[in-house]
Amino acid sequence: TNFHASKNYNMQNYANDIVAAVKDACVARKIPAPVLISESGRAIASHQSVLIFNVLSTSDIPSETVVPVQETEHLILRNLGEIYDTISVDNYQEAYHDAIQFNQEAKSLFSLGYLSITERAQAERLYWACCQKILEITKTQDYVPDDLEDLEKIMASIYYVNLSVFQSVPDAWAINQLFPIMPIHRLDEEPTRRGILADLTCDSDGKVDQFIDLRDVKSVLELHPLREVVENLPKSELGSNGSGIINCCEQKSPFPRGNLETSQNPKSKQPYYLGLFLGGAYQEIMGNLHNLFGEINAVHIRLTPRGYEIEKVVKGDTAAEVLSYVQYDAEDLVENIRRRAEQALQEEQITLAQSQLLLQNYEKSLDSYTYLSGKLAD
Repeated sequence: TNFHASKNYNMQNYANDIVAAVKDACVARKIPAPVLISESGRAIASHQSVLIFNVLSTSDIPSETVVPVQETEHLILRNLGEIYDTISVDNYQEAYHDAIQFNQEAKSLFSLGYLSITERAQAERLYWACCQKILEITKTQDYVPDDLEDLEKIMASIYYVNLSVFQSVPDAWAINQLFPIMPIHRLDEEPTRRGILADLTCDSDGKVDQFIDLRDVKSVLELHPLREVVENLPKSELGSNGSGIINCCEQKSPFPRGNLETSQNPKSKQPYYLGLFLGGAYQEIMGNLHNLFGEINAVHIRLTPRGYEIEKVVKGDTAAEVLSYVQYDAEDLVENIRRRAEQALQEEQITLAQSQLLLQNYEKSLDSYTYLSGKLAD
């Protein structure tokens, strides 16, 4: 298309226009046509790298189970309950406006002391339940009114990703550059979630909430729900109540799978990876150390007739290296912690084993990647 994130021409069309313009100018001035050499910057360099990162967790607006509102409850709650019960294809736009109005009134009444915190929470649940019901209706419609276009973004999940926007894709923040982003696996599954991406930094701008669409910019990305990992524990590893604790690194179970009695660890998620494309050579060069997130790991890959080969692996910055950029010496930091641990040991605030573990983990942290990976000593 002719949208600025797309193109309605091919490489030959592009070359034809440039050559024709130069030729016409040369003919008009009766001078020989030159040999044209072009350096097209991003168009050449953007394809040479792919940024791959994992999702750490998600934050979703929970699906609310609506409890019928009683006649004795506050008028605001009765109004929101009635809106929820009567939402249909015929009135969903009006219902959305009414739900917003009554939710705002509930906030005001709570601030003035006329609504209890329990009633305020119930109003919030009813409001989000109305929004979810209306959103499901909009997905079936060919045309969605303008005032409902932001509803999908409001209801979107937040996918927390293991990167720094300011280090790895600064143009997404600085100039609203659009990059192709998509999952790199589970491609045989339809993505059922809509979400935005939030990075590891503490900055509210550390997010990606604009994505390439066919003819416009879309505010959410199609994604898959994170899968739970079911870890298999031998029965001897379970407590008397049938529960067990598994410390996993990269969600890999240390126990073999077989015909053993199992216990599920609901906190573990299967790895989920996204790819950001067309970053080229520019993003990492312009990246900055916001929140002291350093350069990322890089793998140089060369295509071969038989597939590909890994030419080189470049390790990203460690915490110690990043701290040195801001004038902190790792040896001084370790020595400072050692002295404090020694003092705490003498004052019997910690044991010898605890002081050793503290120093071990501190040194390991300084030597570790600035992004989340693995675990410290148990």
